[in-house]
Amino acid sequence: MDSPHSSDFSPRSSVSNFADDEHDLASVESVPSTSRPASVYSYHSSVDGQVMLKDVYGRTINNTSDHYGLPGTLESFCSSFAALTDGCPAVPWAADPAEHARLDIQHLMLKTKLNGLFVPPLPVRRALAPRQSSTPAILDLGTGSGSWAIDMAKLFPHVNVVGLDLVPANLNSLPPLNCRFECDDINLGLLHYKSSFDVIHARCIALGIEDYPRFLSEVVEVLRPGGIYLAGAGDMQLYNEDRSPVVLPEDEDDPKYSWMVRYLKAMFEAMENQGSNIKSYPHIGRWIREMGDEWGDTGEKVYWVALGPWEEGANGRDRRASELMRQNFLGLLQSARPLILSHGYFEASVDRWIKKAQEEMNAMRRRLYVKWMFYWAIKPGSSLDQL
Repeated sequence: MDSPHSSDFSPRSSVSNFADDEHDLASVESVPSTSRPASVYSYHSSVDGQVMLKDVYGRTINNTSDHYGLPGTLESFCSSFAALTDGCPAVPWAADPAEHARLDIQHLMLKTKLNGLFVPPLPVRRALAPRQSSTPAILDLGTGSGSWAIDMAKLFPHVNVVGLDLVPANLNSLPPLNCRFECDDINLGLLHYKSSFDVIHARCIALGIEDYPRFLSEVVEVLRPGGIYLAGAGDMQLYNEDRSPVVLPEDEDDPKYSWMVRYLKAMFEAMENQGSNIKSYPHIGRWIREMGDEWGDTGEKVYWVALGPWEEGANGRDRRASELMRQNFLGLLQSARPLILSHGYFEASVDRWIKKAQEEMNAMRRRLYVKWMFYWAIKPGSSLDQL
């Protein structure tokens, strides 16, 4: 049997161990940065796409970042921001229409599970209430396919929405007039947006942020008084039916063996090897609290989403979210393939894991959960302070 160990690696690879221990805070406070070019870039033509994207193992990937790869729960589910570096290899995470279609599925899954576009609803609506002093504005960091930004622009037609990412969104149609998209690298700083936004949304981008506490200090400056920061992250660890972390047995024939977990383990290794800040997302809530009175009200909430509609007694909305989560993971298998292959695994091994994981999820042989964490923090003051 093809063993998922050293025999799965091609000779060019170097193996790094999967982190089975608790999240190591010392290693996630920051990732060293180098000199960077200018931050904001507005894209206008197909030529820009040729520069920002390249083909790897049959998929179009981001060509601008050495940390891009996430995902969320996997942070890899989502777009991430990182550095536009010269001479530094980009993490080969798909950024093509197929990947953005997967992100659309993930967006729909979260919208279904949350029963809306954001939590908590009342502070967000308060921050975006119409006023005479200024036009309310939203900044969506790591916008990916642009679905969240577009939905917010439709829900709040009186609000200006800006979606930022390292690569252009693959839009199927023109966005609303109150929504625009830009290319930017938040590791270069956000202070050129100082006091410009009432809501800042950052879902699944922690992996690409070099120094999250510094990033938060800039978010406070970019928010207007009374503005709210919304962060979300999917755990890279899958959980059993009793919500305990899945431990991968060594024996592939063990009934508790999960091919999806095996695949995520390889993905974790590849991202860690590329320098992604993969252990930062569980600390977001604590980093927010440590900022003290720079924030007013803060909070966090956990959502558990079944990987497939296996839960007995689940309501219709939860069952739909679970099925969408399964479709999201099926797409993730293909999106992460270039990343894992570039880490040095043989194509035969990776394709075998994909096939086994597909069979496992389609049959729902393992009853697994994905844990999603959402955080929020409100800047003291109110929109009236802007008068």
